Amino acid sequence: MNPMSPAPSQLPADFDGVFRFTNWTDRDFTAKWGGIAYTFPAMKTTPMVILQATPYEIQYIRKKFAKELAEREFFGSKEYSRLDNMNKDDKLRTFQAAVAYTPQNIEVLVTKCLEPLTPAPAPQPKQVPKE
Repeated sequence: MNPMSPAPSQLPADFDGVFRFTNWTDRDFTAKWGGIAYTFPAMKTTPMVILQATPYEIQYIRKKFAKELAEREFFGSKEYSRLDNMNKDDKLRTFQAAVAYTPQNIEVLVTKCLEPLTPAPAPQPKQVPKE
């Protein structure tokens, strides 16, 4: 197992075997992993299918993508502009804004990526005749 993969205990309690990623924004989002670009359409929850990755690795990749989308949205937000404008000295502006940035600023945004826009219906199993 990849040492960067989350432990099995980090799988969601209601895990149904398919990880999904929610792009809750009004713009498509593209993230890269292993030299492959994955595009998530705006305002959609889509399954994450990465054939060469284990479920634990997909969970790690999903959280990495969520952080990237959250940062994209945060750094384009009014809150970031407010933090950036607090610094008057142009030479220090980027550094001071970075110091003012904390993980709590994006935590809510990351969580939105990991939850569906609308709850997915539970699969309805049914018996099929044997072939």
